[in-house]
Amino acid sequence: MRSFLYLIFYACITLLATPKSSLYAQAFLFGNISSNFITSFAEDSQGYIWIGTNHGLNRYNGSNYAIFYAQKDSTALNSDYTSNLLFDSDQRLWMSNECGLCVWENNRFRHLQQVGFNPIGRILDLDRNSLIITDRKGIAKVNKHTLKEEVYFSKEGMGIIRPIIISSEQQIWTANTQIHANKINILNKDLKLLQTISCPPDVSIQHLMEDKQKRMWVTTDQGLLCYDVRSKKRLEIPSSLNQLSRQKRIHFLQPYQQGGLLIGIANEGIYYYNNQQDSLLHIHTHQKLKDKTYVCYIDSHNGIWLSNQKDDFQYYPAQLTYSNLSSVQESMKDPFIKDLAFDQEGFLWIRSSKDIICYNIQSDQIVSHWKTDLFFGNLF
Repeated sequence: MRSFLYLIFYACITLLATPKSSLYAQAFLFGNISSNFITSFAEDSQGYIWIGTNHGLNRYNGSNYAIFYAQKDSTALNSDYTSNLLFDSDQRLWMSNECGLCVWENNRFRHLQQVGFNPIGRILDLDRNSLIITDRKGIAKVNKHTLKEEVYFSKEGMGIIRPIIISSEQQIWTANTQIHANKINILNKDLKLLQTISCPPDVSIQHLMEDKQKRMWVTTDQGLLCYDVRSKKRLEIPSSLNQLSRQKRIHFLQPYQQGGLLIGIANEGIYYYNNQQDSLLHIHTHQKLKDKTYVCYIDSHNGIWLSNQKDDFQYYPAQLTYSNLSSVQESMKDPFIKDLAFDQEGFLWIRSSKDIICYNIQSDQIVSHWKTDLFFGNLF
């Protein structure tokens, strides 16, 4: 509890020192990570964020990083470079790299040396028993327990395919080639080809993503395409999204906040598409996404983690708690906060040497304010 209050205290001081007009767009830059070349993110059941880089694996606990490097040990990380991270349904962390697969379970690493394909790109959680991976030849189904390849699917030109996803129908959607892909292969759980969807011939598929409405979104170098996951029929894209993305480079497209979408447009910025209202909102407007590549991840609290893979690593919280406390500070006789505590009704109590304030966060109102010319002691 004490550490929690210290965390709140630090957050409040940070926000109180920030101009109110910039609070919504405020981003926090983290230091002491092993490398700014970030390749992937994953979140475990405890809320820790795991960050793969080209030089070390990082676990962030909200204040500090634990960093893992490769060692000549069967229970250590097998490569400093991590391509992809995935937590499966049993909370095992799977990592892909140029040396193959590695898994973190029971606080130790295990190398999957039994499978004969390196390097590995994407990792997907198929079910309790199997993973889907991509390598230089195609797509493989790997048994989690025996660590052996069970089925393989390969077509000419596939390479290490990035656009691949397991749909809510338990079917695997993947681009047909590594470069200039304009077809989508749909496979069953045993990697049998069920159907091929031909996209417009002049597009190149970049990414696949399914939303809560069972729509498969396809980002291309020409904009967006959309298909019904069940019928496989092409769907019309909402005009606002179509206009935003047409003939533009899309850095990322992710599910976001109650069935919406988060979309990153090169040289323009980050947009939130509200599916229920069919509306677009330009958020974090100072971020223009001017670099060549970006890695974006949305955590369980709808916080946005964003890296340009070189010198800019930022976190955008879904909402900044106590973003209006600057007005509270203005009313204080002594604006330097000494103590913070919550009572059983959820009110925030604030103490300085000359003030005690009871603050209702929900209504943004000061319930009570006591001032003194003497000195207020500790707040319990």
